[in-house]
Amino acid sequence: MSRCRPAAGFSMSVAGASTSARTSSSRSSAFVDAEHDRIDRDAGRRLTMPVLAMWQDPCDAVLPFDPQRVWADWAPDLRTHVLPCGHFLPEERPDEVTAAIRDLIGEDER
Repeated sequence: MSRCRPAAGFSMSVAGASTSARTSSSRSSAFVDAEHDRIDRDAGRRLTMPVLAMWQDPCDAVLPFDPQRVWADWAPDLRTHVLPCGHFLPEERPDEVTAAIRDLIGEDER
C-alpha cells in the first residue's frame, strides 16, 4: 500500500450538503484571513512563542504555497513536521504527533 493517499475532500465526494458547507466556510474565510494577515503584518505582529506546524506529505501533488515559508514569516521559533499520512494527522500518526507536541512544550517521554 502506498504511503500517500489524497486527503479526504480532494478525491472523495461526500453528501452534497456537508461538502458544500465545508467548502463554503473555507472559501469565505480565505478572503477575510488575507485582510487580517495584512493588518497584522503591517503592524509588525509575529508569534513570539514556539510554534509547531504539521501537515501531510503531499507526495506528487504540488501545493499552491510552501507551508514552512508561510509559517516562518509569522513565527521565528518554528518547528515543522511533514508526515506520510492523510489529512487527519493525530488519528493516523498519533505517536509522531504526540512526540512533536511533547518536544514543543519541553516534556520528556513518559
